Amino acid sequence: MRPVLVAHDDGSERSTAALRDEIAAEFSISEVERQEMIPSGRARLFDNRVGWTLTHLSQAGALERT
Repeated sequence: MRPVLVAHDDGSERSTAALRDEIAAEFSISEVERQEMIPSGRARLFDNRVGWTLTHLSQAGALERT
């Protein structure tokens, strides 16, 4: 959750896709790693984790989803 909060330190809005790209670059997550699927095969693992992070931070009031 911390990388998502740090990415928003400047107060600017960004799309979820841009946020995923920023975090992947910061942590040197390869394209192969980004394509890894969750066990059900219905979503990419990295995208899923970032999505849930945004959901939980939003529900906690730490982020506002626009």
